[in-house]
Amino acid sequence: MKNITKYILLGCVALTSCELERIPYDSYPEDNINKSPIESVDFLLNGCYGQLKTTLDYVHEVGEYSGDNVLKDKPTTNPLGTYFSYKHEANNGNLGAMWNGFYKVIQQCGRIMSIIKPGTSAELDQKLGEAYFLRGASYFYLCRTFGRPYWDNPETNLGVPIINQMPEDFNNIELPDRATVKDVYQQVRNDLYVAKDLMTEETYKSSVKASIYSVQAMLAKVYMYMSGTFENPDTEYADSCYYFATKVIEGPFKLLSHDDFEVFNEIAPDDKKNTESIWAVKRVQSDFASDGEYGNTLGSMYATIDGIGWGEIYASDSYLRLVKEFGADTDARANFIRPNYDINKDTEEKTPVFRFVYKNEDAKEGDNEYNYVQAALKSMDDTSVEITIKKDDKEETNTYQLEKIDDTKSAYNWKIKDYQGKDYVGEKDYLMKESGSNPLFYIYKYSMESQKLHLRSHIMLRLADVYLMRAEAGVKCGKGTPLDDLNAVRERSLSEKYRYEASEFAGNEKELIMKERRLELAFEGERAYDIFRTNGTLVREYPGALISSREQIPANDWRAIQLIPQTEINAYPGKLTQNPMSN
Repeated sequence: MKNITKYILLGCVALTSCELERIPYDSYPEDNINKSPIESVDFLLNGCYGQLKTTLDYVHEVGEYSGDNVLKDKPTTNPLGTYFSYKHEANNGNLGAMWNGFYKVIQQCGRIMSIIKPGTSAELDQKLGEAYFLRGASYFYLCRTFGRPYWDNPETNLGVPIINQMPEDFNNIELPDRATVKDVYQQVRNDLYVAKDLMTEETYKSSVKASIYSVQAMLAKVYMYMSGTFENPDTEYADSCYYFATKVIEGPFKLLSHDDFEVFNEIAPDDKKNTESIWAVKRVQSDFASDGEYGNTLGSMYATIDGIGWGEIYASDSYLRLVKEFGADTDARANFIRPNYDINKDTEEKTPVFRFVYKNEDAKEGDNEYNYVQAALKSMDDTSVEITIKKDDKEETNTYQLEKIDDTKSAYNWKIKDYQGKDYVGEKDYLMKESGSNPLFYIYKYSMESQKLHLRSHIMLRLADVYLMRAEAGVKCGKGTPLDDLNAVRERSLSEKYRYEASEFAGNEKELIMKERRLELAFEGERAYDIFRTNGTLVREYPGALISSREQIPANDWRAIQLIPQTEINAYPGKLTQNPMSN
């Protein structure tokens, strides 16, 4: 916990407020807090929200880049590259920033709790409740990143240190080692239950502030993580998840329509049109570089828009096949993916191609076996393609036949026959620009909020997620109508035509619920956490600069969680135990 003593001695941390005057907290006179503590609460609380703006970036990276919805165009020395490669390093600076960011929030919240007494007024109870919520949420996000999944021996596996109050003697300070996963989750629940009792429906203002509804939704999520696997559920915790999810669903929120959800990324969380967001950390243009070009935002990693953005992380072939199951444009969620087509400069037209992924059996050990091919077609009606293959320094051009697959509704409904000895399924589309031989399937889910390039607030809790939580909990504890909850999300993005029937659902509950969670929450930083908390295995049989496609990561692998940043271990005043670096 880098320089944690220094942070506390300063009064807390250098945080900024998005709504009040932008003064770092360590520049805010301590005397002002002592003389007018109540008046200082807004400054302190907004500082917590301000800190989360960047801290949640790192949470997103771990959850999404470690999953199977995205691919990286080429290797990188940036700390985020370790999430794709699963070559964990204890000196990952982004993880250090996450660790420090959350503990700054935790300590700032503790300061607020020392200022406000419960019952002073409804307004101050609300603000105190926000502090308890933010502290509980911070411990939760830390524990799911650095601690083993709850189904895996939470009584003995280590989570993160619980430090709610600093010792009075700073000269001989010694902080506790990491608490068990079970104890950290208990701390999370304690904070959230206090927050729940302090907040009311009447003090709810908008989704950009913590509220009674965000507390209920977070409790549902925490209990979902505690509820075990589908195969071996903890019915008591699943029942609690179901209870709190129901509370939220019965609240003032509603799912966006199909058309509105197609542009969900463009709607600010506090826009009146946004009826779905329950809790978000609001971002504004001035939060980013002074040039206003969003050069280092999450959205800039996923797309280049108007020449702005790195645009080097794309939708994976695995996810594309899922979201195009019923055609290229049927699912509303496909609208978050924008192909970057290569337009002919002379004709200003696009070039028809047959695009598919093939498996290179001759790939070297450690290399990714999968590669894209974009084979030119004379027209979209063509049923044969010519492809030139270079092998052993020789080029050979062959003609391959395409066969329509009549029994599928997918956009991937053509088969190339006998390509290098095998048949492969692909799609007829248009030539796309590439990076590292990967077509640029840009992702817009973290861009274009309020029509501002790569602006996007962190939407941490929303109603569709809660419906899927309740569906999972209902299956695990045998309550309610989980199929209806699942279909509520599915039908919004597809239509009633594609709802699951009871006969399909029975016996396939885990597969279908996790499939819908993957489709719905893609590019929101949840995927890797979902795989491992349900005792799943990460499988990446698709192109990109990743771990070798031959390698799979089961939930019991040591790499399913992150290493404690070594800088924090070195600076920690006390023992701070590292996670194992092998199985």
